[in-house]
Amino acid sequence: MKRSYRPRKESEHFYELRGMLRCVCCGLLMTGYSTGNGYRYYQCQNRRKPGKDAHPEGATRQADEFERGVMCYVQVLISDREKFRAHIDKAIAKEAKVLCNPDAAGAGLRRQIEGCLKRRAAYQQAAGFMSLEELGEKLEQAKEQRAVAEHDLAALRRGQHKIEELEANNRVLLEAYSSGLLLGIDLFTSPMRRAVHEMLRLDIIVPPGARGCAQWWTPT
Repeated sequence: MKRSYRPRKESEHFYELRGMLRCVCCGLLMTGYSTGNGYRYYQCQNRRKPGKDAHPEGATRQADEFERGVMCYVQVLISDREKFRAHIDKAIAKEAKVLCNPDAAGAGLRRQIEGCLKRRAAYQQAAGFMSLEELGEKLEQAKEQRAVAEHDLAALRRGQHKIEELEANNRVLLEAYSSGLLLGIDLFTSPMRRAVHEMLRLDIIVPPGARGCAQWWTPT
């Protein structure tokens, strides 16, 4: 396998909105592809893989046109300071709503994990007072409970990290706005515009068909 492995060829084209577009029909992320003559497109995965006849309602968009439409939307958004701030605050509030009292929740999950470890040790010490089948069942229960608590704690930490990241993005974007750096993003390079889109947490829902842009996306 090592001898036969060939690394995936890097795309010759850059897609500003990669990972940000979802087809409204199936909810899947849209992928970027290019034709032999160099034109770039975004297309619903269900439409691209089985074919448009199998999924005719899947969305497809010409990349240059669609990226230009998103760029104009973002420029309007960041030109209004209050609307701009409200957008970022909404994204932070959305994440914070999921994390109800994270400090207390984290402490409770750590206590659960510690309790599972103590019960496991106690079961092992009491091995001579129960059957092997009963011991195995109790150890398995403790293991499963610990795994659930560790999974929940990891998810909680990821949520806290996401909020910290959003707050950091908030500061960077507002500082850039105050200094005028965000005005005229049409002059930005594609990677620079993508960085702004990522910091704004754009999640764009694309309707069926091959046309339509500005009136349909919903940043969250």
